[in-house]
Amino acid sequence: MLRAFDSVAECWPDAVLVYSGRLAPRYREADLRALAGAGSDKVRFLGFLEDPDDLVALMTEASVLVQPGAPTEFNRLRLPAKVHDYLLAGQPVVTFSVGFRELLTDRHEAVLTYSARPDELAAAIEWVLINPRRARAVAEAGRRRARELFAPDLIVRQTLAYYERALKHADEAAPPPARRLARWRAV
Repeated sequence: MLRAFDSVAECWPDAVLVYSGRLAPRYREADLRALAGAGSDKVRFLGFLEDPDDLVALMTEASVLVQPGAPTEFNRLRLPAKVHDYLLAGQPVVTFSVGFRELLTDRHEAVLTYSARPDELAAAIEWVLINPRRARAVAEAGRRRARELFAPDLIVRQTLAYYERALKHADEAAPPPARRLARWRAV
């Protein structure tokens, strides 16, 4: 993200990169800021925001919300919690396609990247900034899609169904109680 912001800052002199959240102890702010090159003086590290309302306010003020990521199996199987918050914030979202491509349509509900290259991430961010009308449509469609995907009643039904299937499978696979007890006594 920081390397991508170097390119964005060159083309967009008013751009500011705001990072909220804890930094891992192995990172120093100055070292991270240096990765932004020409944009290093436009990087703001806010730290962890304890009040959720502060985070919501920050997201609604952003021109674009970004969750970068590489096209790895790890990223395909995870769903960063912040992405649904980003989508619900009603701002254009740029995120990695691995995993999300199964849920979101590129340039319709989010702007997706297909590599870990900073130049591709910068181009996706710049697409949002260059195309405000289309970016607004992406943001609105992304918010609608998030409401479909993450509706609380849907999540509850899906979670209950998952646990019911898991319990049924566990009951079917369990040996009769007498054999279970015999196994435990043998230990």
